[in-house]
Amino acid sequence: MAVRRLIGAALTLVVAGCVHYGAEFVPASGAQEVIGAKNTAVSTDAGVTVAVSGKRWSGHPDDLGALVTPMRVDITNRSGQPVRLSHDMFALVGAKGVTEQALSPFDIQRPGSGGYSGGPYYGFGGGYWGGYWGGWPGWGWGGYGGPWGYGGYWGPYYYYREPLPSHDMIQRALPEGVLADGGTASGYVYFPYVGEEAGQVQFKADVVSAKTDQQVAEITVPLVAKG
Repeated sequence: MAVRRLIGAALTLVVAGCVHYGAEFVPASGAQEVIGAKNTAVSTDAGVTVAVSGKRWSGHPDDLGALVTPMRVDITNRSGQPVRLSHDMFALVGAKGVTEQALSPFDIQRPGSGGYSGGPYYGFGGGYWGGYWGGWPGWGWGGYGGPWGYGGYWGPYYYYREPLPSHDMIQRALPEGVLADGGTASGYVYFPYVGEEAGQVQFKADVVSAKTDQQVAEITVPLVAKG
């Protein structure tokens, strides 16, 4: 079992190092940038201000950017009335008009499952050795070698990744509810995966009144993907 754990840990590090973590979005040419906040663009309409940072995710899980596109959003409401916050008010619109609606963190799932399978395992001894090749899942081998015996295993491996959403994803998400006049709200908004080939996109926020459900503001923040 110790051998399997060591091989699994090694595979996790190597495979994770090969994962492509998606694009980082920065303000597009002509976008208004937030002074003192790197790579953050901002736009205001009817008293509602939305600032967006497409900096790569740095929370847990560390490979979230390979599954979805997280964006940090800060909203200030000075519209004179309370407004409603919900994930479905946000969208990314690509250069060809392709629109991606924001996702609730509870709708984000990781494909596949984790755990270990394979064998046989036998023997004992001191001094670990092992290796792997293939993809996810793939094949691995390993064992103990020493003056008192020999052991190893051969079979398919899987490395474990916890189910989503993670605690960080939920805690850091932009809260849904009512934002009072004069209030601010901050957090991450999650979109389906968007790669660096997307080029320029428009981050859009349709803001509605919490009292009347009528549109208060339509905000567009121009961003561009970079690898």
